[in-house]
Parts: sequence; C-alpha cells; structure tokens
Amino acid sequence: MELQARLERQHEAEANGRDMGIAIRTTNQEVETLTKELRRRREDLQRQKVTSIQTPRVMGVTAVIPGPVPRVMEEGRGGDNTNVKMVAMKVAMDHEVAYGRTPVDISKTGVGYDMRSEGSDGAFRYIEVKGHATTGDVTLYYTEWQMAHQMRNEFFIYEVNHALTKPELWITQDPVEQGIEPTERVVEYHNTGGATEEGCRGG
Repeated sequence: MELQARLERQHEAEANGRDMGIAIRTTNQEVETLTKELRRRREDLQRQKVTSIQTPRVMGVTAVIPGPVPRVMEEGRGGDNTNVKMVAMKVAMDHEVAYGRTPVDISKTGVGYDMRSEGSDGAFRYIEVKGHATTGDVTLYYTEWQMAHQMRNEFFIYEVNHALTKPELWITQDPVEQGIEPTERVVEYHNTGGATEEGCRGG
C-alpha cells in the first residue's frame, strides 16, 4: 500500500512536468518483487493448510537396495533373521566396549545405521551391523547407502559371519572409499490401495 501510494505521487509529479521515469521504474520493480513474495507466501500457507487437514494415505511401498541383491532376497526367501541380527548386534557391541568405546543401539530408529559408538577421544563411529548365519553378501539399503556417503570415514560396516555358531567380525570403514558401487533395483512393491580391530574387507 505504501509503494502504491508512492507510485501515485510519482505519476502526479510526472504529470506536472518532472522527470520521474527512473523513480517510477524503481517503484514498479519493488511492487513486483513484493507481489511475487506475497503470492509465494500464500501458496506456502495453502500447502500447510492442506497438509494439516488431510490424513496421509499410503498408496504403495517401494524398497530400493544398492546391490548386488542376494538371490535369496530376489526370490522372496529371506526368512526370519531376527536371531542372527540380535547376535550380530551383541558381537558388535562387545567389540566396541572391548576397545574402550561406548556404543548405543539405535537400530529401531531407521536413521541409516544401527549403532552410534563414541570413543574416549570424543570421536564417533556410525555403524551398520550385518549378520549372516553362515556367510553372504552385504546389502546396504538406500538410507544406509546415503548415510555412508554423508559420514564417509565415520561410517563402518560390521559384518558378522557364522553368527549363530562361531561369530567372525569383519570391519569395513568408509565403503564409499572402498569403491563399492550400488546397483539399484526395486525388489518389492506392495500396493495396498574373526577379524581384528584393523581388519577390513573392501568387498
């Protein structure tokens, strides 16, 4: 409103013979800028209104897994690996404690890693734990792979082989640096409408 009033005064001055060309163009540009900002804010408010009123409805679920994807998963024969995962987590936890670090299990949060471990020097390890009843491929899901890219040297894969018999721990630091490349595949769509501390395997 203030700009519009100024513009009217400038036009009156121009009508009275004053050179107001630059001033009028400047005011028009300010009006246009504020008008665009007003429009953007109204659109944002409308989106917020829709988001707050409407209830989200799940249309489908897609899992994208950097590969190689184990054949057992492609064929839908993954089975229940709860016990394997629990043992693998315990092996990883015990390893961290043995090396003077303080691990915290956050595997239920879905942040892209299973464990955050703090050393006495204040350094953190963000650890994704993978367990196998015997041996097998290590598959990183999308959020895990993204976290590996973000954390780099602070991201570790703790792979536990033979978890239910004679656990062996393999440690890979910064899988991105190791040259691991993901192969993305949609593996499911459901429409409801011992290694040592220094041990490292780069595969």
